[in-house]
Amino acid sequence: MVALVPAEQATKPTSSEWQRLREENDALRALIVELQQQIAAAEAQNQALLEERERAFEAQLEEQTEEIRVLYSRLQDLQEKAADVPARKRRSEHTAWLEVLEAERCQLEEDWQALEVDRRQLRAEEEAMMSRMQEMELQMSRSRAALARESQEVRELFKQVQGERERGAQHGSGPSLRRG
Repeated sequence: MVALVPAEQATKPTSSEWQRLREENDALRALIVELQQQIAAAEAQNQALLEERERAFEAQLEEQTEEIRVLYSRLQDLQEKAADVPARKRRSEHTAWLEVLEAERCQLEEDWQALEVDRRQLRAEEEAMMSRMQEMELQMSRSRAALARESQEVRELFKQVQGERERGAQHGSGPSLRRG
């Protein structure tokens, strides 16, 4: 940065300072020319890219316009064909489709009802089976309890028999079984 000095204090530059200032001035002018050339090249490059994009957009627009024309033409053809078909034929085709759909609906309803009957029957069978299983479990529990009682009675009888044997062995006579 150059410091500004008041005019009274300023001294006249020497010839070497003049020479240095001229060289700086020339270097700055050369730099300006170089920068202007770079700016011009960048603008040219940007212009080329812009033109290329514009051509691509125009091509895309043309393709889409052509596609719209083809679709519009097909639409008109279909409308003409629809106008040529008599209304009676269209109605009979419509009625035929309605009949097919109604038959399908009836079949689905019958199938649904059959499934509902099967479901109810399966549920009833399941409930009956569950009831039989509970009954069998109860019978098994009763049988186990009876077996446990009988087992206890057998053990008690066995103890009694052993006791009788021991008493008989002590008295010298064989075991006598007394009941009662």
